Amino acid sequence: MIITKINLKNFLCYYDENEFILTKGTNLIIGHNGSGKTKLFEALDWFFQYEFTGSSLLSLVTEKRKKDAKNEPDSKFTVAVTVEFQEPSS
Repeated sequence: MIITKINLKNFLCYYDENEFILTKGTNLIIGHNGSGKTKLFEALDWFFQYEFTGSSLLSLVTEKRKKDAKNEPDSKFTVAVTVEFQEPSS
């Protein structure tokens, strides 16, 4: 399984829609302190391992975004991962 794309919408420090396209091989993620590198990996960790409970899901949304969402009834908080499955090479 190869992750080819990660979409985050309003997940922790990622406001609005954010798309990360990954290529085959090694992908390097760089940025200044506080730019969201760790939050990207936390999103993947949550996606693959998290237990879905309503109260704990809200902990993944910043307080500022929660306040903004009250004025936007259609506001969504999502993590989506696109994967490609490959046959094992022999």
